[in-house]
Amino acid sequence: MATWHWNAAQGTWTTSTDWSGGVLPGAGDLAAIDGTLAARVTLGPTPNLILGTLLLSDPAATLALAGAVGTAATVQMSAGTLALDGFALGLSGPASLAGEIDGPGTLTTGAASVTGTLSLGGGLVWSMTGDTALAGMVLLGDQAGPDASLSVASGATLNLTADGPAIELGGSIDASGNYWLGGGLLSVAGTLEKTAGSGIADFGVALALTGRMLVDSGTIQLDAGGTLAGVIGGTGALVLAGGGFSLGQSSLTIGTSLLQTGGTIDLAAGQTLSLAAARFGLAGIGGGALDGPGTLLTTGTAGVITDGSTQMFIGGGASWVNQGSVAVGAPVTFGDLSGPGGSIVNQAGATLALVADSAGLFQNGWFDAAYHYWTGAGVLLNQGVLIKTGGSLTSQIFAPLTNTGTVLAASGTIELDKGGVLGGVIGGGAGVVALAGGTFGLAAASLGLGSGVVLSGGTFALSGGTLGLPDGTAITAGSLAGPGTILAGAATMAGFSLGAGAVWQQTGSLALSGSLGGAGSLVVAAGGTLALGARASVAGAGLLDDGAIGGAIGLAGGGATIAAPLDLAASASLSGGGGSIA
Repeated sequence: MATWHWNAAQGTWTTSTDWSGGVLPGAGDLAAIDGTLAARVTLGPTPNLILGTLLLSDPAATLALAGAVGTAATVQMSAGTLALDGFALGLSGPASLAGEIDGPGTLTTGAASVTGTLSLGGGLVWSMTGDTALAGMVLLGDQAGPDASLSVASGATLNLTADGPAIELGGSIDASGNYWLGGGLLSVAGTLEKTAGSGIADFGVALALTGRMLVDSGTIQLDAGGTLAGVIGGTGALVLAGGGFSLGQSSLTIGTSLLQTGGTIDLAAGQTLSLAAARFGLAGIGGGALDGPGTLLTTGTAGVITDGSTQMFIGGGASWVNQGSVAVGAPVTFGDLSGPGGSIVNQAGATLALVADSAGLFQNGWFDAAYHYWTGAGVLLNQGVLIKTGGSLTSQIFAPLTNTGTVLAASGTIELDKGGVLGGVIGGGAGVVALAGGTFGLAAASLGLGSGVVLSGGTFALSGGTLGLPDGTAITAGSLAGPGTILAGAATMAGFSLGAGAVWQQTGSLALSGSLGGAGSLVVAAGGTLALGARASVAGAGLLDDGAIGGAIGLAGGGATIAAPLDLAASASLSGGGGSIA
């Protein structure tokens, strides 16, 4: 192979005197622009440039097209600039690229590689039709212009063979001193694959995926959003870190592990994103958002939120359906700028575990563009197991709960602050389930609560049904709206109210330390006991009337009072060392 070197400051490729030896490179030759001249070499139009190898390594040199050029030669570009100037350059032979390639114009490559830094700008379009190995970094945007785009054709592959920045936005300062940030798009109709490196390959440009993404090694991180379709899989991990991500098809299953640390997953009506293994949130970084009205489906051991300093937002009517095991260690917050709320459905056989005190479901608040204030709202439907497994304090649920499964706390407290519909199994763990706010109804005519349930607020609207409280239940606040009955064993009460038509039937001992009032009825059954503490009071016409007392009433010394009609059955007794009956 003969080697010929460019030796002029500027000129036309076909001028033989500008080459060493005065010979125009030809078939089998190596044409080298490798000096230190600020050379500008004009090439074309040459539909078929016949060479062995084209070498461009002079960082100050520019090879500029004057028409469409195609070549099967081996191209070795390690520095300098290729300026397409509005024309097309087709490289069907193997190409190793670094330096700068500027448009406008189209670069088409077969087998190619990038081992250093390659800067693209000026509106360049790079179409990859073969296999491209990316071990270096591609920057979009330079002095020639802020934009460039890349496409991986069907049947072609962009193979990430190293960790680090893969395709990022470049930047430049124009003649007026203004800074411009690059922009562009990566379109993949073929395959985007990471085959080497255990770390992260990062993309700072939007991705339009219609082909395949295979993460076979390490992690691919997407920082600028995009459209996801086709096939996503592999044994590595995919990180969604910024921008907006939408689906390009009605349903998509991501087979690789997914981590969302930022950005928004936007699911349109009728769309479903299925995740086999996922985590939302990373310490000190973020958790991102899920916007609807589409559906997120998690299966297997999925949907893990592990950091209390981050949170996940659900808005726009999105629905998160869990069929696997979800561990929540941080706030999940309903409502964002896309809409006021969404829903979580924990299906039969699935588990939603609150693994830290910071875990819970909350409501977001924000101002829209017209300065109207909005409050988020969500719904929790539990058909499986909702359990608190970590932390000794309280995890709050600010969403109405419809339960047909099991709700219990193995540690600490689950606090239901927005009411709901009670069915299935409530309580029974070593911790506490607090019914604390909102309106609670029943899924059936009757329900018996398990151990560890506390009535600490809210209204029980039972629609004529019966709610049973086991021995040991603590009642600190709340009310029962009639018609309906609470059937209580041994219990303690700091305060409660019974509405018209409501009945509290006491079969065990009720130790009242505060006030019980209202227009409903308190029935102390035979064998039951109403024990009033020193500051306790019962006040309300009819509360103890109509043959309500079949058991015992005890008044402690001090200020215990009953300001209600007493109707004592034959089995009833009244005792105490103090207090008053009015």
